Amino acid sequence: MGVTRTGGVDHWSGRSADRERMRELVAVPAKEYPRFAAALALIAVLPPDEVTALLDQRRGDLEKQVVELQGRLSKTDIDPLWLIEHEYRLGQTEAELRFLKRFRHLVTEGGPEFGAFWRRLHAN
Repeated sequence: MGVTRTGGVDHWSGRSADRERMRELVAVPAKEYPRFAAALALIAVLPPDEVTALLDQRRGDLEKQVVELQGRLSKTDIDPLWLIEHEYRLGQTEAELRFLKRFRHLVTEGGPEFGAFWRRLHAN
């Protein structure tokens, strides 16, 4: 297929730039800035008991998302290529659930060396 020009305007020139951008997005890892990671950086603002309750709430919401994503992915009448972003999101969500479990364990049973200053900050 050739390039169609109307009035000297190349209607396909954006296509090349779009493909180049997609190549970069797929090939080059980049720091993304999810809200949860930002919250973790400042987690000491909240008392440990409240953090535990909030982590439980988040876990419940993520477990619902896993069920929803698994339902979408179980559709056999759709080429899996068109669901690949759901597959990616499922993997991310499952990884976050594993992280939440470990972090919650540290908050509740991490011993005196984990978060000692944090606990003193919120004692009272």
